[in-house]
Amino acid sequence: MIKVSLSDPLKQGQSATVNNRGELIVGRSLPSTASTAIMGTANTAVNFWGPKAGCTFIITDILLYANKSVGAGDATVTIYESTDGPATSTQSVVILSTEMLKKTSRDLTGLNLEVTAGNWVNGITDDDDIFATIMGYYVTT
Repeated sequence: MIKVSLSDPLKQGQSATVNNRGELIVGRSLPSTASTAIMGTANTAVNFWGPKAGCTFIITDILLYANKSVGAGDATVTIYESTDGPATSTQSVVILSTEMLKKTSRDLTGLNLEVTAGNWVNGITDDDDIFATIMGYYVTT
């Protein structure tokens, strides 16, 4: 057996590890957690994630589905950061803004989006119903 150590090029003590399943970990090792909500009323904000003291939230996936209730046109869906709280439509930073037709889905996976520390992750639509799941994890800042 040969002992090997993989570390960052800046020699700041960050090294790769092997978890208990024998997988080499060179990036994030935390699993994502899902938060789901139904944007069921037009122009009414819903909350997915809130701030945690000393942490930053990382979004890994956003899954959206526009059901049969969406009107003949389309629904504008916005996922955003807010500094004002979990039920506000005040948008500090827009994470995603997209149009969705009735009975369509949009899945964004493999993301690595950092939410500003202290901000809530909210969503809003100008139609109903949009079923949404936002997945991610908190990291210590």
